Amino acid sequence: MARMNRRDDGPATVVEGLVSVTRTVLVIVLLMAFGFGLTPYRAYADDASPTASPSSSPSNQQGSGSDSITVTSNITDTENLLGDSVSAVSDKIAATHRSSGVTVKLLYLSTFGDHAKPETWASQVLESTNPKPNTVMLAVASNDGSLVVVVSSNSDEWLKSRKTADLLSAAALKPIMKDSPDWAGSAMAMMTEIDTLKQTSTSTMTSRVGVIVLIVVLLALALLVAVVLILRRRGISLRPRRSAGRHAPRDPTA
Repeated sequence: MARMNRRDDGPATVVEGLVSVTRTVLVIVLLMAFGFGLTPYRAYADDASPTASPSSSPSNQQGSGSDSITVTSNITDTENLLGDSVSAVSDKIAATHRSSGVTVKLLYLSTFGDHAKPETWASQVLESTNPKPNTVMLAVASNDGSLVVVVSSNSDEWLKSRKTADLLSAAALKPIMKDSPDWAGSAMAMMTEIDTLKQTSTSTMTSRVGVIVLIVVLLALALLVAVVLILRRRGISLRPRRSAGRHAPRDPTA
């Protein structure tokens, strides 16, 4: 789990507390309705591929200004952190799926609550949605100053390794460690890192296959040379022998 600087908005008021409670209840309802709850929404889990923009996918935008909530098939943003960049981020999600085969989910909340291990909680939330193979979820709790990247258990080895998760977390964290956090840039940086790691993984696999093929060829040649040397030492010729009972016909005029 990566840590961010906490936002200092001044002392909380009673009204702010009521608003926070109301938004938390609304978040739970939205998560259950759109596939992030404990009961997976099957139609959501069976989508063919990430959608290119909110307009072409099931979506819900409530409120206005800083209090608006955005929910699409791949994004749940209760804090309006993405703002007007939702469409651009959705396009990036679709492009990442096409280039790497990785499905990206984004979850933005005010807090992870009293969960001792946000990584465990986020992983459980992701698995509860019956995710497609190779699914990555970026979960952010803006008021907690927490950022978590989790990968579905049905992912390829290169994606679900701890090293990959750490690299994705670092990529997502960098754009928001500024005086004015770039939340959209954070999500896009993580997806760019996914593409980079996928290319590296493919190149590494190709190199390994090439090395294995080369080793097999060298072993085959070495075996062939060994067989030839053994046969020569035993006086066995590899050339075909001529039949002793056959002679070339004589010329009768000779």
